[in-house]
Amino acid sequence: MNASNRVRLELSAESMERLLATGMLRAAEFRCLDLRSKSTVWYLLLRSLSRAGFMIEPVPPGQKRADVTNYLTLL
Repeated sequence: MNASNRVRLELSAESMERLLATGMLRAAEFRCLDLRSKSTVWYLLLRSLSRAGFMIEPVPPGQKRADVTNYLTLL
């Protein structure tokens, strides 16, 4: 896809979470332009999984988890 087919936008974390939770947007359909955005999206995805019943305890962006044995890494 060339640059003319792309849209750059900004939206709130709440709107992003709603779009992800309802399936209107999938993580594979976009990329984050900076590390802070990537951390926030990762947190929102983990929180969504947690609410769906998966055994995940998301850590908000910028905070560290003392127990790293359950920490997931997105690469």
